Amino acid sequence: MKLPVPSDAQRLRERLATEERVLIEQLAALEARVRRFADVERPAYASWRRLEFGPLLATLQELSDELRMRSVLADRLSVLVEQHGLHPREALHRLTDPGAHAPGESFDTGEVEARRRAKLARKRAERKEARRAQRAADRSAGQGAADAPSAATARPPARIVDLYRALARRIHPDSASALRNLEPGRLGALWADVQGAYEAGSLERLLAIAAWVETLADADASGDALRARSAASAAIERSFSERFARLRALHRSRRALERQLTELRTDPAWEFAAQRAGARRKLARQARTAIDDEIALVRHALQELEEFFESIGPPRPPRRGQRR
Repeated sequence: MKLPVPSDAQRLRERLATEERVLIEQLAALEARVRRFADVERPAYASWRRLEFGPLLATLQELSDELRMRSVLADRLSVLVEQHGLHPREALHRLTDPGAHAPGESFDTGEVEARRRAKLARKRAERKEARRAQRAADRSAGQGAADAPSAATARPPARIVDLYRALARRIHPDSASALRNLEPGRLGALWADVQGAYEAGSLERLLAIAAWVETLADADASGDALRARSAASAAIERSFSERFARLRALHRSRRALERQLTELRTDPAWEFAAQRAGARRKLARQARTAIDDEIALVRHALQELEEFFESIGPPRPPRRGQRR
């Protein structure tokens, strides 16, 4: 790569600034499309689906709840059989008859849950002790190598932290300078996305959200304010390495958004608000087929569980002194 001579530095800086502006505009447009899908098209599709297939969806919900309950019963029955040596019919009797547990018997229906909680508490204590030991080891290692912090205590890069703080000033509902042209629900969802991107350390996602937020701020700003902000942005001097690193991050962010939009185009809610009556009828047929298929799957799973319980036989009270 041929390095520019000093006389070309200004032209190179202008070219990089132009490329950065173009990328930011593209990011803002892509993020706006993603936001439109999340804030307009998907809720509209969900509302239409509830109105169009209310009885079918209610049936599906009832069957799903019943399947969940029967699955829990089957799982608890398996625990009683495997861990306590009960006959399946005796275990079924204990689970279905509230008064099946006679006083003085060694088995307690809450014993399994109590052991589970004790195990979770023990695991938490072990993890806490492991973290404490790790911190002690890091402090010991830091005395000899203070410039090599551990990965567990390393902070996010400065660019991510600065961008996150700037977005917090514009998006956080409690901020005095937060955007007011968004509904509280949309603002809360946007802030949740910012927090998720920060926790994941995704500079690309934060850049995309920041580009879109700037377009919202521009819509409310006056011409003088925009010019003053542009002049202030232009006055920021970055080194060429910083400019190239920012351009690479912007390119990665654009590619990530393009991949996300490619996946969203396969969603039934894509461009739902702009669909005509004919497209809605076709979508209704597809949605009904999908719901019918889901209902058939749930019913099939319920039938398998019923056959499982029928194979066990009717519940019977436990016989003292006998174990399988």
